[in-house]
Amino acid sequence: MFNLLLISALFVSSLGHMCLLNPYQRPGFVNDTSLSTKGAGECALTSEPCGGVSAGFINAGIMSETYTVVMEKNLDHFNSAAPGNFTVNLWSSGGEFVRTLGSVMDDNRTSGSLYQVRFPVPHEGGESRFIIQTVYYTNNKNAPPAFYQCADMEIYPRN
Repeated sequence: MFNLLLISALFVSSLGHMCLLNPYQRPGFVNDTSLSTKGAGECALTSEPCGGVSAGFINAGIMSETYTVVMEKNLDHFNSAAPGNFTVNLWSSGGEFVRTLGSVMDDNRTSGSLYQVRFPVPHEGGESRFIIQTVYYTNNKNAPPAFYQCADMEIYPRN
């Protein structure tokens, strides 16, 4: 199994947040201080589809291997009456939605908690470059409806 480690990146405001730890979010490395700071701006991207951040660091995946996306709930917006979720989507390198890869429900864990979604590395239509989009749908009227992060991925054949 091909594993990658990453840390988050990007600045905005501070109303609820999600950072993408694996694969590396655009544009690449984010320092540890930001990741351990509740409400870090790098995790507060509310513009779809990728928080307004252009392509950056290229992550790697091996075709058909199991891949784990790791997201950090950097600031909690849990709604116990109607929980939101963390969703992982696949987009073409040209910016077209391909499909949803998986999701996990939000819960009452505190800010700084990690959420994971596992899926087989895609190999649609002979393409080798994709965008992995993560979305924290808060479902909370006192918070922005969603926070976005993206990572760029190159898919390599299994040897």
